[in-house]
Amino acid sequence: MKIKTKIVSLAAISLILVVVVMNLTNYFLGQAQLEEKQTLLEKQLLTEKKEILVKYLALAESSIAKIYLITIETQPASTGVVALEPFDSRS
Repeated sequence: MKIKTKIVSLAAISLILVVVVMNLTNYFLGQAQLEEKQTLLEKQLLTEKKEILVKYLALAESSIAKIYLITIETQPASTGVVALEPFDSRS
């Protein structure tokens, strides 16, 4: 084997190794960033879902409160038991 071929081969091998190392480094850094973004996104989505749930619960409580107050006013206070009846908006 000629000296020129040996030098070119050594240069090519080192170049290939450097490219492989750089690609692996980029891959692992990308994976770490992806996992960080994924956990951040999961936290954001859970927070948004909790906020929406709180709003829906507040809406449901406000809807039930009207019916509950009307039912309490119509029930006798001596029984101690309050039965919920459907609210008729026509009355």
